[in-house]
Amino acid sequence: MDGNISVWRVERPEMVERHQNRQFVRIHVGQEVRVRLVDEDGRAEGDPLLTKSIDLSGNGVCFPARRPFTVGSHLEVVLYGIPQEGDMLETAGHVVRCDEHEDGGGKTIYHVGVGFEHMSQSDVNKIVRYLFAVQRKDIARGMHA
Repeated sequence: MDGNISVWRVERPEMVERHQNRQFVRIHVGQEVRVRLVDEDGRAEGDPLLTKSIDLSGNGVCFPARRPFTVGSHLEVVLYGIPQEGDMLETAGHVVRCDEHEDGGGKTIYHVGVGFEHMSQSDVNKIVRYLFAVQRKDIARGMHA
């Protein structure tokens, strides 16, 4: 207080820190995704799950599942509908999160977040270019957030 008037004193910081936790932005797209668990020897096990993504970024994908996946589990991931990839991009990934949700009908559903592993920079760039194209279309239609 400076007399009866509130006063804010603002100073420029000597050092500014930048924090960015994500390398790529997540875009909500419904890409067809096929995932399959992989054992310690790199062999696919069990039946694959075919689903649609909740969101996609240059370094991962999130998809819904009726059963939980263990964080750290390794997966074989196939993304369909990525242009310039012959309509299919196959890579390895690991589960980074598995959150429980309700599907609106009272049933439990899990949102499984997967981080891509060993993906070439070329494939990352193809995903990012595709997601930029999706964003441009959404903005043109007035759907940007």
